Formats: sequence, structure tokens, C-alpha cells
Amino acid sequence: MDVWYNHRMNSQRIKKTSSLYFLFVLFFLELIAANLAHPATPTIIVERQLPSSTFGYAFAAMALGSFLFSPLWAYLNDRIGRVHVFSLGCYGYAFGQLLFLFATQLWLIVFARFIAGVFVGGVMMTQLVLILDHSMSSDRAVNLSIHATLFTVGGALGYLLGGFLADVNIYLMFVIQIVMLASTGLIFHLFFKGIDVSQIEDKSSSFNPLRFFKLVIQIKPIEFLLFSAVVFLSMIGTIAFDQIFNFYLKDQLSFPASMNGIIKAAFGLMSLLVNITLGRLIIQKRWFKFPLTVVLLSASAISLILFVTRELTIFMSLSIIFFILNSLYLILVQVYSGHMSMYASNATVMGLYNAIRSLGMVFGSFLAGSIYQLNIASSFGFAGLTLGLSAFFFIFAVTKNRV
Repeated sequence: MDVWYNHRMNSQRIKKTSSLYFLFVLFFLELIAANLAHPATPTIIVERQLPSSTFGYAFAAMALGSFLFSPLWAYLNDRIGRVHVFSLGCYGYAFGQLLFLFATQLWLIVFARFIAGVFVGGVMMTQLVLILDHSMSSDRAVNLSIHATLFTVGGALGYLLGGFLADVNIYLMFVIQIVMLASTGLIFHLFFKGIDVSQIEDKSSSFNPLRFFKLVIQIKPIEFLLFSAVVFLSMIGTIAFDQIFNFYLKDQLSFPASMNGIIKAAFGLMSLLVNITLGRLIIQKRWFKFPLTVVLLSASAISLILFVTRELTIFMSLSIIFFILNSLYLILVQVYSGHMSMYASNATVMGLYNAIRSLGMVFGSFLAGSIYQLNIASSFGFAGLTLGLSAFFFIFAVTKNRV
């Protein structure tokens, strides 16, 4: 009894922090861990002799899990607190990856990715909510841009490490990922102090994944509908291109997982340089309308060029430009989301953003995989078309003063 009591008292005396620096460090570690398995996924699909469309179906299942459970995570964020949701998400994601490790059939891989998606959706949404919670209104754009940069760099580093680990031993790579994810959740739970959610008045009350649209339609219908269209279509295009690119390297160019990791890490480094220069300038001036328009139109043009030709030099050169633009897109669209938070609670707006983003990922990856199996060129054309439509809706929103 005394041992239990002393352990409880020691746990209560653990000094907790609310520092944004602590948040960013933990988020960075989680983002590295979350991306370790991505460069190995094409290798797993090819070695297990699964159909090429598997890469699209697996990622679509993950995104679908994130979409369907977004309202649950928003509800729990405002009921039990951000810390518990983030930690639970990390543990659940680790469990999903454990299932993925031992999946050998298509339906098992799809199921494992769905479970992972359920929990990673909570992790990603809660990261954005925590940043908004612990930022002054004048610092929100800057802090969201920092998170977008961490997302790019952490993803690139995760790809690099995961690629080399997968070349050594895929099982070792998965074990390291699972341990990192679970450890991140535990450290966050033990050492971070979140806000008191009992003071939040605007709380989620429904688990319908479409409920966010109902909430915001009562506030600013046109603005939020256009916002939804831009995020949905742009996410379809960007995730389609990303998934097609990853599988193309293995399927058509026969690159090992480590080469996939090296390429994505190089892209991430170049993206970082752009983010800390041009991206930082854009954020400081709070000038996201024109840059986001240019980014969407340029990304669309690149995809449409690859629809026509994929000569290796052209393919790699344009892909570099695309992923640099994509890193700017992440900053700009998150700033756009932060701008919309003036109309509703942070959890509601970020729940809406995460739900639309996840739905776009579902359609983007599923359709990209299906179209790729029928015709590789058309899959790039599909990505370009949706990015162009996204640019159209954003331009319309800007010209009609709905942003």
C-alpha cells in the first residue's frame, strides 16, 4: 500500500510544461516516426505480389479511418483534454503499425491501415489544436507555419531513416517505429500540461463526420463551403501525386526503399530552405492569397506536363519543384485554416479541416491507385486536374471577397 501511495505521489510531483518548444520537439519526433514505414510500403506491395492499386487502397483506408473518426477526436479534445487524445492517438497508431507489420493479404493491409488512420487522425488534429491553444492571436500564423515546416522536415527525415532501415530489415524498421510512437505518447502524457477544457463553451456534441459542415454552414456558409472545396480538391491532387510518385519509383524505376528515402529527404531539405526564406516572408506579411493561387496553379501545370512525358530528367526535375511547392502549400493552407478559426472554436475548425483533408486523401489515394493500374499517364493527369479545380475555387473565393 505504501509503495503504491509513494509511486502516486511521485507521479503527481512530476513537473509539467506548457511550452510551445516542448510541443514542437514532440511533434517533430512523432512526425519522424509516422513516416518511417512509407518508403517501405511500395517494397512490401511488390514483394508480397499484391496488385499495384494496393498502394492507393491502403492509403485510402488510412485516410477513411481519419475522416470517420475526426468528430470523435474533436469531441474528446473538448471533453477529456488534448493531452489524453494525443497520447491515445500515438498508442493506437503504434498498434495499427503492428497489425500492418504482419499483414500479408490485401484485406489485412487495408484493415491495418484503417486502424492506423483512426488514431493518426486524432494525433494530427490535436497537434493543430494544441498550437492554436498555446499561441497568441498574433502568433498563430507563425506557429502554424513552424508546424508545417516540421511536417515537411520530419517527413523527409522519417523517409530517409525508414528507407535505410527497410533495406537492412523491414521488421526492424517497424519495431523502431512502434516504439517511437508509443514513447512519444507516454512522454507527452507525463510531461505536458494542457489547457483546462472545462472552460470551453463551444463543445462538440455529435459523432457524425459531416457535422462540421452543419456547424459552420450556420456561421459563414459561403466562406466555409469554398474553404472546404479548396482543401478537398487540393488534398486530392497533392496526395494523388505523392502516392503515385512513391510507387512509380519502385514499380517503374526499380529503386530500393533507401533510394526512395534519400530522394524524399533531399526534397525535404530543399523544401526547408524555401520555407525558412520565402515561406517565412509570406507568413510575416500575412500574405497568403496570391502565393496559394500561384502554388496551386503551378502544381497543376507540373502534373499535367507529366501526363504527357515522363522522361527521367524531366520527371525528377519537375517532381523536385512539385514537392517544394507542396511544402509551401502546407503552410499556406494551414494559415488559411487558422484564418477561419475566428468564426468557431479551434477544435471545431481544425476538426472540419482534418475531416475535409482526410476525405480528400481517401478519394485522392483510392482514385490514384485505381487509375494508375489502368494507365500510369492518366493518374498524373488526374492529379493535375483536381489541383487546377482547387485553384479555380480559391480564385473565385478571393475575387468575391470570401476569404
